Amino acid sequence: MKSKKKVFLIISIAYLILSLFLHLKIDFAISQTPILPILLIVRFLALIWFLLIKLFEYKNIINKIVFFELYILGNIMFLFWFPTLGDVSRVVYITITAIFTYILLLALNVYFVSERQEEQIPLLQPAKLFVFITVIIDVFVWSTAFYKITYSNIIKNTENQLLILGGISLLFLVYYYILGKSLKWFLSSGKVGELTEEVINKQNSSILVATFVLWQVSVALMFSPTEIFGRSLMLSVTAYVVLNILSKYLSHKIDKTVYLKSFIMIFIAYVLVYLL
Repeated sequence: MKSKKKVFLIISIAYLILSLFLHLKIDFAISQTPILPILLIVRFLALIWFLLIKLFEYKNIINKIVFFELYILGNIMFLFWFPTLGDVSRVVYITITAIFTYILLLALNVYFVSERQEEQIPLLQPAKLFVFITVIIDVFVWSTAFYKITYSNIIKNTENQLLILGGISLLFLVYYYILGKSLKWFLSSGKVGELTEEVINKQNSSILVATFVLWQVSVALMFSPTEIFGRSLMLSVTAYVVLNILSKYLSHKIDKTVYLKSFIMIFIAYVLVYLL
């Protein structure tokens, strides 16, 4: 476990250093070598892949790495869309996300241990809760970036608005599909490791449904008069509700109360965003 924690710490510190360099020295980096930020990010993602594959040597690790790298890439790219943000705010954001990165790796390790033992260990529920929170953050970060791209490009290219909206819609669809596929391990029903053919089929169907629902909501919110952060917040709440319903459904704990609470949560969130 100590060796794992060292690797997790190395990844978190590397993320911290890379993000600080990119977002505090980004003007210098781009002016000197425009390709440099891209190369650094790609190499960092490759390093994460190498370290985690070597550390766990486990066949079901690929989906977890994809999910983790979606989280990392989203956080790194997020600040690029807000160039006017102050340095202090950037440092605070990067520091918090670096701490989250370390905790997320610990949570994923709980899943690795649980799957190898094929039983639910005591730390699995806290780990599941943290992964749940991370998914919501991930949706918020990526949707904010996509809406920011949409808004900035529509203003600059008024003649190609339909093409821009179609391109961003496709980005949303691809993102949700990748996110859903990378979360198959999270949506497991029954005991961890107990994946029958029936469960796998339910997972695949649930992922497709979730992808379609979130994609439709994302496209609809493109035409919303609310601010970008408001749209992302509404989408994050929707993602929480959809993921919660799917999780309850796959664990055979779905009932009318779940639907009622979900409806109330979405209604309150949407009303608050529109009022504020």
